[in-house]
This record gives sequence, structure tokens and C-alpha cells, in this order.
Amino acid sequence: MEIILYMLAVNGVIHERLSFGGRNFDILAGISALFVGRMVQRNKISMKGLVAWNVACILLLMNIVIMAVLSTPYPFSIFNDAPVNTVVFYYPFIWLPGFVAPFALAMHVFALRKILAK
Repeated sequence: MEIILYMLAVNGVIHERLSFGGRNFDILAGISALFVGRMVQRNKISMKGLVAWNVACILLLMNIVIMAVLSTPYPFSIFNDAPVNTVVFYYPFIWLPGFVAPFALAMHVFALRKILAK
């Protein structure tokens, strides 16, 4: 998803701040997941480490969600510089706020619930 956002920014469809070339550091969650998953398999990470990683990933997700919302063409928008964030109103990009971001949040919350239940 982050590569698609970057390509949209390169082509001027969205502002660069919404890609990893700007202020979207959510790609770090996906990249680090490979290493964290491997550490879990080898029992090399503590429960506190997993909680911290999941919380950090949620914060990264909230960062981009807030920036995306504040980049839309609405009165509460803070980022009014072109191009404004209208791509998420059209298919297939409607899946991003409608499914992808809520699903990512849910998976982190479910993981935290499972970790904290132990």
C-alpha cells in the first residue's frame, strides 16, 4: 500500500506528505513486522516488546490517518496545499479508509488483547 501511495505522490495525485517520501512513516510497521515476527518465532522478544511494537504501529497508523483527514477538502482541513486528498473518495482507493486502515488497527488491537491476556 505504501508503494501505491508513493506512486500517487510522484504522479501528483496526492501530496507528498501522505507518502513515505513525506511524513507517512507507516511503512516502518510493515518492514519491522518481518523482523518482529521472526523474533516471536525464536522467542527473542518479550511481551513488553510486543506491546511496545504494537502501540508504536498504532501510533504510526494514526499519524497517517490524521494527516489524510486533515488534507481533505473540508472546512476543518489544515493542509490546503495542492493536491488535496480526494483520491480516497474514488474506487479502488476508497478501500484505504474504508477497509485497509480499520483492518490494520483491528489486527494491532487484537494482537494487544491476546498479548495482555497472557
